Amino acid sequence: MRPPDSSSTENSVLADLFSRRLLVVTGKGGTGKTTIASALVRRASAMGKRVIACEVGRDASSPSPLLGLLAPGRAASNEPQTLEGTIAHVVLRGEDGVRAFLRETLPFKFMAERALKVDAVRRFIDAAPAFAEMGVLFRGMQLLDEKRRDGSSVYDLMVLDAPASGHTLAFASLPETILKVFSIGPIATAARAGIELIGNPRTTTVVTTTLPEALPVSEAVELYAGLRQRGLDVGAIVANQLPHDPFTPAERALLDTVLPREVLGRRALVRIANANDALARLRLLGAPLLEVRAHAASGAALVATIEQGLAGAAA
Repeated sequence: MRPPDSSSTENSVLADLFSRRLLVVTGKGGTGKTTIASALVRRASAMGKRVIACEVGRDASSPSPLLGLLAPGRAASNEPQTLEGTIAHVVLRGEDGVRAFLRETLPFKFMAERALKVDAVRRFIDAAPAFAEMGVLFRGMQLLDEKRRDGSSVYDLMVLDAPASGHTLAFASLPETILKVFSIGPIATAARAGIELIGNPRTTTVVTTTLPEALPVSEAVELYAGLRQRGLDVGAIVANQLPHDPFTPAERALLDTVLPREVLGRRALVRIANANDALARLRLLGAPLLEVRAHAASGAALVATIEQGLAGAAA
């Protein structure tokens, strides 16, 4: 159950989502996940939040789809960089998180750099992906814990453009997996902090994206069940690229009887009918459903269009 939103007087799904500290956006590839994440970042900023947009990457030189939508032409960095207004961006890398963890746990900071230069240590990290992923989680928690001089958080909200569905489920189970290996010590302490962050619906929620088609919706339903099974809160499901539907149910029924089978208009009616069936399946899950209509824009214009669509859907 999601907590009531007490940080905003605006009665909307978005206000509820943005009352958390961590917003994880996930979904099947091709459903507009990164574009939805970008739109959520911009809408959170417009609603007064200091927000940091994050994505997972192996190195800062890799292409950054999220940054490409938020600030075209800007180079990605593994250190937070301000884009505009109250928006920042960072690439989360496992190695950076491991380095930050070692800096906090080893008695001298320089020992962290030396440890990461030891071939045996690097091979161990590369051979155990869970440690690299734990590094990503630790780095994210570190950024959320950063404070200003007045004691307030540097960032009100972190929006994580998470990897595709299956990887997100594994990532959600990561801290508990780590605890099975390390029950005491600093690694166990960090894992328990990760469980507290991810598993607490007052701090973390998930937004899943899907298309109004049978297969993507089936995968969204499975993802929803998997997230709930792992104790994660699902704050909203975004049905993206919905076909425009100017007809009432009675008008659609009438058109279905009079339109010849071979005309293009019938195909549009079939798409609308399939989309309505998909929405009906998603509503059965009980999570807030945000409907975003089909759009022909691209790049920054696409993000702006979806942002307005989300705001309208959540009102």
